[in-house]
Amino acid sequence: MGYKANVDASVLKNGGTGVGMVVRDKEGKFVMAAVRRTRVTWQPEIAEAEALLWGLKLIQQHQLYPAMMEMDCLSLIYKLQGKDEINLEIGTLCEEIRERAQGKEIQWRFLGREGNESAHQMARVNCRWEETEVWFDRPPIFLLPQLLKDCNAIAPHD
Repeated sequence: MGYKANVDASVLKNGGTGVGMVVRDKEGKFVMAAVRRTRVTWQPEIAEAEALLWGLKLIQQHQLYPAMMEMDCLSLIYKLQGKDEINLEIGTLCEEIRERAQGKEIQWRFLGREGNESAHQMARVNCRWEETEVWFDRPPIFLLPQLLKDCNAIAPHD
């Protein structure tokens, strides 16, 4: 894959939902981070689907292909793969996600919470309501410690 995009959602204590994304290139170098905060308080699985859809739109907008979309919501991954039952609300989101990815070099996979901390941190950023904030090439200062921790956890390739 050319890019790895971690996405996550966080249902906020004071209401609303935050979604975050961190994109790295195939060498693990920072490419982009983004955050959005909505006034809507979604159920956790719906929030994760909204985060994936939002991240997918950003990947497409900036033409970051091929891309592996990683997230820590296994039940959503199962639904996207057709391995789990789908209700109407999540089904509509899953269908839109599949349609947006169709014909593109985009895949998604489950990654445990410990591997998705950078995106989780972005999802909890306090930003303006209903606006997407994006950082390119240089990560926001508050994200640096987590990015360094992520890089140190990756074993070098021979």
